[in-house]
Amino acid sequence: MPKGIAVDGEGSVYVVDKGNQRIQKFTGSGRFVTAWGKLGDGPGEFRAPNRVAVSAQGLVYVTDGHNHRVQVFAGDGTFLRAWGHEGDGDGEFRVPLGIAVGRDGSVYVSDQEGDRIQRFTSTGRFISSWGSTGRRRGQFDTPDDVGVGPNGRVYVSDSGNQRVQVFTAGGRFVAVIGRWGAGVGEFREPRGIAVRPDGVVLIAEFRGQRIQEFSPSYEPLGYWGRQGDAPGRLNDPRGIALGPDGRLYVADMGNDRVQVFVPGRR
Repeated sequence: MPKGIAVDGEGSVYVVDKGNQRIQKFTGSGRFVTAWGKLGDGPGEFRAPNRVAVSAQGLVYVTDGHNHRVQVFAGDGTFLRAWGHEGDGDGEFRVPLGIAVGRDGSVYVSDQEGDRIQRFTSTGRFISSWGSTGRRRGQFDTPDDVGVGPNGRVYVSDSGNQRVQVFTAGGRFVAVIGRWGAGVGEFREPRGIAVRPDGVVLIAEFRGQRIQEFSPSYEPLGYWGRQGDAPGRLNDPRGIALGPDGRLYVADMGNDRVQVFVPGRR
Protein backbone atom coordinates (compact mmCIF):
# COMPACT_ATOMS: atom_id res chain seq x y z
CA MET A 1 0.00 0.00 0.00
CA PRO A 2 2.22 2.87 -1.19
CA LYS A 3 0.94 6.07 0.36
CA GLY A 4 3.75 8.62 0.41
CA ILE A 5 6.71 9.16 -1.87
CA ALA A 6 9.79 11.40 -2.06
CA VAL A 7 12.83 11.69 -4.31
CA ASP A 8 16.22 12.93 -3.17
CA GLY A 9 18.72 15.02 -5.11
CA GLU A 10 20.49 11.92 -6.42
CA GLY A 11 17.26 10.46 -7.79
CA SER A 12 16.73 7.80 -5.11
CA VAL A 13 13.04 7.15 -4.43
CA TYR A 14 11.59 6.63 -0.93
CA VAL A 15 8.15 5.03 -0.65
CA VAL A 16 5.93 4.81 2.44
CA ASP A 17 4.65 1.22 2.41
CA LYS A 18 1.91 1.88 4.95
CA GLY A 19 0.36 -1.58 5.12
CA ASN A 20 3.74 -3.15 5.83
CA GLN A 21 4.77 -0.43 8.31
CA ARG A 22 8.00 0.36 6.50
CA ILE A 23 9.90 2.63 4.15
CA GLN A 24 11.28 1.19 0.93
CA LYS A 25 14.09 2.80 -1.05
CA PHE A 26 14.57 2.35 -4.79
CA THR A 27 16.73 3.72 -7.55
CA GLY A 28 15.04 6.10 -9.96
CA SER A 29 14.49 3.20 -12.35
CA GLY A 30 12.74 1.12 -9.69
CA ARG A 31 15.50 -1.21 -8.53
CA PHE A 32 15.09 -2.10 -4.85
CA VAL A 33 17.85 -0.76 -2.60
CA THR A 34 16.79 -1.24 1.03
CA ALA A 35 13.88 -1.12 3.47
CA TRP A 36 13.41 -0.37 7.14
CA GLY A 37 10.69 -0.34 9.76
CA LYS A 38 8.18 -2.66 11.38
CA LEU A 39 5.09 -2.35 13.54
CA GLY A 40 5.80 -0.79 16.91
CA ASP A 41 6.47 2.39 18.83
CA GLY A 42 10.23 2.17 19.29
CA PRO A 43 12.84 4.10 17.32
CA GLY A 44 12.56 3.19 13.66
CA GLU A 45 9.22 1.44 14.16
CA PHE A 46 5.88 2.68 12.84
CA ARG A 47 2.18 2.70 13.43
CA ALA A 48 0.62 3.91 10.18
CA PRO A 49 3.45 5.82 8.48
CA ASN A 50 1.89 8.38 6.17
CA ARG A 51 4.24 10.58 4.17
CA VAL A 52 7.94 11.08 3.59
CA ALA A 53 10.09 14.07 2.66
CA VAL A 54 13.82 14.40 1.98
CA SER A 55 15.90 17.47 2.75
CA ALA A 56 18.66 18.90 0.56
CA GLN A 57 21.12 17.31 3.02
CA GLY A 58 19.58 13.86 2.45
CA LEU A 59 17.71 13.57 5.73
CA VAL A 60 14.56 11.45 5.43
CA TYR A 61 11.54 12.68 7.43
CA VAL A 62 8.57 10.36 8.00
CA THR A 63 5.22 11.15 9.61
CA ASP A 64 4.46 8.26 11.95
CA GLY A 65 0.69 8.77 12.17
CA HIS A 66 -0.62 6.70 15.07
CA ASN A 67 2.56 7.17 17.08
CA HIS A 68 1.88 10.92 16.71
CA ARG A 69 5.44 11.83 15.86
CA VAL A 70 7.95 12.61 13.12
CA GLN A 71 10.93 10.30 12.71
CA VAL A 72 14.17 11.26 10.98
CA PHE A 73 16.55 8.87 9.24
CA ALA A 74 19.71 8.87 7.20
CA GLY A 75 19.33 7.83 3.58
CA ASP A 76 20.28 4.24 4.45
CA GLY A 77 17.54 3.98 7.07
CA THR A 78 19.66 4.66 10.15
CA PHE A 79 17.46 6.18 12.85
CA LEU A 80 18.60 9.66 13.88
CA ARG A 81 15.89 11.22 16.04
CA ALA A 82 12.18 11.74 16.55
CA TRP A 83 9.89 14.40 17.95
CA GLY A 84 6.27 14.75 18.97
CA HIS A 85 3.64 12.85 20.90
CA GLU A 86 -0.14 12.88 21.08
CA GLY A 87 -1.70 16.18 22.08
CA ASP A 88 -2.85 19.63 21.02
CA GLY A 89 0.09 21.70 22.26
CA ASP A 90 3.02 23.12 20.35
CA GLY A 91 5.03 20.27 18.86
CA GLU A 92 2.33 17.73 19.65
CA PHE A 93 0.20 15.92 17.08
CA ARG A 94 -3.09 14.24 16.49
CA VAL A 95 -2.15 12.06 13.51
CA PRO A 96 0.60 13.89 11.59
CA LEU A 97 0.08 13.28 7.89
CA GLY A 98 1.73 15.48 5.23
CA ILE A 99 5.31 16.69 5.47
CA ALA A 100 7.57 18.93 3.40
CA VAL A 101 10.97 20.56 3.79
CA GLY A 102 11.64 24.14 2.70
CA ARG A 103 14.83 25.44 1.16
CA ASP A 104 15.84 26.89 4.52
CA GLY A 105 15.44 23.47 6.17
CA SER A 106 12.12 24.27 7.85
CA VAL A 107 9.90 21.20 8.21
CA TYR A 108 6.15 21.65 7.70
CA VAL A 109 3.75 19.02 9.06
CA SER A 110 0.00 18.76 8.60
CA ASP A 111 -1.73 17.75 11.84
CA GLN A 112 -4.69 15.88 10.35
CA GLU A 113 -7.03 15.65 13.32
CA GLY A 114 -5.72 18.89 14.81
CA ASP A 115 -6.63 20.79 11.61
CA ARG A 116 -3.45 22.83 11.58
CA ILE A 117 0.03 23.14 10.10
CA GLN A 118 3.10 23.14 12.33
CA ARG A 119 6.51 24.43 11.35
CA PHE A 120 9.76 23.15 12.87
CA THR A 121 13.49 23.53 12.45
CA SER A 122 15.33 20.63 10.82
CA THR A 123 16.07 19.25 14.29
CA GLY A 124 12.46 19.40 15.47
CA ARG A 125 12.36 22.65 17.42
CA PHE A 126 8.88 24.15 17.20
CA ILE A 127 8.68 27.46 15.31
CA SER A 128 5.01 28.24 14.71
CA SER A 129 1.60 26.86 13.77
CA TRP A 130 -1.55 28.03 12.05
CA GLY A 131 -5.04 26.79 11.33
CA SER A 132 -8.19 25.64 13.09
CA THR A 133 -11.25 23.59 12.21
CA GLY A 134 -13.59 25.21 9.70
CA ARG A 135 -14.22 26.29 6.13
CA ARG A 136 -12.95 29.86 6.22
CA ARG A 137 -9.65 30.97 4.75
CA GLY A 138 -6.83 29.62 6.86
CA GLN A 139 -9.03 26.95 8.41
CA PHE A 140 -8.92 23.24 7.58
CA ASP A 141 -10.94 20.05 7.42
CA THR A 142 -8.53 17.09 7.66
CA PRO A 143 -5.51 18.65 5.93
CA ASP A 144 -3.56 16.09 3.94
CA ASP A 145 -0.34 16.79 2.07
CA VAL A 146 2.03 19.77 2.24
CA GLY A 147 4.29 21.14 -0.48
CA VAL A 148 6.75 24.03 -0.63
CA GLY A 149 7.31 26.04 -3.80
CA PRO A 150 10.53 27.64 -5.08
CA ASN A 151 9.38 30.99 -3.67
CA GLY A 152 8.89 29.49 -0.21
CA ARG A 153 5.10 29.43 -0.34
CA VAL A 154 3.43 26.55 1.46
CA TYR A 155 0.68 24.55 -0.26
CA VAL A 156 -1.77 22.50 1.80
CA SER A 157 -4.30 20.03 0.40
CA ASP A 158 -7.33 20.89 2.53
CA SER A 159 -8.96 17.63 1.57
CA GLY A 160 -12.22 17.81 3.51
CA ASN A 161 -12.87 21.29 2.13
CA GLN A 162 -12.05 20.14 -1.44
CA ARG A 163 -9.40 22.79 -2.02
CA VAL A 164 -5.72 23.61 -1.77
CA GLN A 165 -4.71 26.60 0.32
CA VAL A 166 -1.55 28.64 -0.20
CA PHE A 167 0.37 30.41 2.58
CA THR A 168 3.60 32.25 3.17
CA ALA A 169 6.29 30.39 5.10
CA GLY A 170 5.03 32.10 8.23
CA GLY A 171 1.42 31.02 7.73
CA ARG A 172 -0.16 34.12 6.22
CA PHE A 173 -2.98 33.19 3.85
CA VAL A 174 -2.27 33.88 0.15
CA ALA A 175 -4.80 32.07 -2.05
CA VAL A 176 -7.24 29.21 -2.54
CA ILE A 177 -7.04 26.76 -5.43
CA GLY A 178 -10.11 24.78 -6.47
CA ARG A 179 -13.49 23.74 -5.12
CA TRP A 180 -15.66 20.62 -5.09
CA GLY A 181 -16.43 19.19 -8.52
CA ALA A 182 -15.25 17.07 -11.44
CA GLY A 183 -14.34 19.86 -13.86
CA VAL A 184 -10.94 21.30 -14.65
CA GLY A 185 -9.65 23.12 -11.58
CA GLU A 186 -12.16 21.36 -9.30
CA PHE A 187 -11.43 18.56 -6.85
CA ARG A 188 -12.73 15.34 -5.43
CA GLU A 189 -10.40 14.89 -2.47
CA PRO A 190 -7.11 16.60 -3.30
CA ARG A 191 -4.20 14.79 -1.68
CA GLY A 192 -0.60 14.72 -2.92
CA ILE A 193 1.16 17.98 -3.85
CA ALA A 194 4.36 18.67 -5.77
CA VAL A 195 5.67 22.02 -7.02
CA ARG A 196 8.01 22.28 -9.99
CA PRO A 197 11.00 24.64 -10.01
CA ASP A 198 9.07 26.91 -12.40
CA GLY A 199 6.23 27.21 -9.86
CA VAL A 200 3.74 24.93 -11.62
CA VAL A 201 1.68 23.07 -8.99
CA LEU A 202 0.70 19.41 -9.42
CA ILE A 203 -2.09 17.94 -7.30
CA ALA A 204 -3.26 14.32 -7.05
CA GLU A 205 -6.99 13.74 -6.73
CA PHE A 206 -7.72 10.69 -4.61
CA ARG A 207 -11.32 10.22 -5.77
CA GLY A 208 -10.94 12.06 -9.07
CA GLN A 209 -8.30 9.52 -10.21
CA ARG A 210 -6.18 12.16 -11.93
CA ILE A 211 -3.31 14.62 -11.62
CA GLN A 212 -4.09 18.29 -12.16
CA GLU A 213 -1.67 21.08 -13.05
CA PHE A 214 -1.94 24.74 -12.09
CA SER A 215 0.13 27.73 -13.17
CA PRO A 216 2.28 29.70 -10.70
CA SER A 217 -0.68 32.12 -10.51
CA TYR A 218 -2.99 29.17 -9.69
CA GLU A 219 -4.84 29.00 -13.01
CA PRO A 220 -5.78 25.46 -14.14
CA LEU A 221 -3.59 24.15 -16.97
CA GLY A 222 -5.16 20.72 -17.47
CA TYR A 223 -5.07 17.21 -16.10
CA TRP A 224 -4.33 13.61 -16.97
CA GLY A 225 -5.36 10.22 -15.68
CA ARG A 226 -8.47 8.13 -15.31
CA GLN A 227 -9.40 5.17 -13.16
CA GLY A 228 -7.97 1.79 -14.04
CA ASP A 229 -4.98 -0.49 -13.68
CA ALA A 230 -3.46 -0.14 -17.16
CA PRO A 231 -0.23 1.86 -17.50
CA GLY A 232 -0.99 5.54 -17.01
CA ARG A 233 -4.29 4.91 -15.27
CA LEU A 234 -4.76 5.50 -11.57
CA ASN A 235 -6.59 3.96 -8.65
CA ASP A 236 -6.68 6.23 -5.60
CA PRO A 237 -3.41 8.15 -6.11
CA ARG A 238 -1.96 9.59 -2.92
CA GLY A 239 1.56 11.01 -2.65
CA ILE A 240 3.42 12.51 -5.60
CA ALA A 241 7.01 13.71 -5.93
CA LEU A 242 9.26 15.27 -8.55
CA GLY A 243 12.67 13.87 -9.39
CA PRO A 244 15.72 16.02 -10.20
CA ASP A 245 15.13 15.25 -13.90
CA GLY A 246 11.54 16.54 -13.75
CA ARG A 247 9.89 13.14 -13.78
CA LEU A 248 6.78 12.80 -11.65
CA TYR A 249 6.52 9.80 -9.32
CA VAL A 250 3.00 8.82 -8.21
CA ALA A 251 2.08 6.53 -5.32
CA ASP A 252 -0.76 4.70 -7.10
CA MET A 253 -2.09 3.30 -3.85
CA GLY A 254 -5.10 1.32 -5.04
CA ASN A 255 -2.94 -0.45 -7.63
CA ASP A 256 -0.10 -1.14 -5.14
CA ARG A 257 2.50 0.41 -7.42
CA VAL A 258 4.51 3.52 -8.23
CA GLN A 259 4.10 5.06 -11.65
CA VAL A 260 6.56 7.44 -13.28
CA PHE A 261 5.53 10.10 -15.79
CA VAL A 262 7.92 11.91 -18.11
CA PRO A 263 7.26 15.64 -18.66
CA GLY A 264 5.26 16.12 -21.84
CA ARG A 265 4.58 12.39 -22.23
CA ARG A 266 1.59 10.87 -20.44
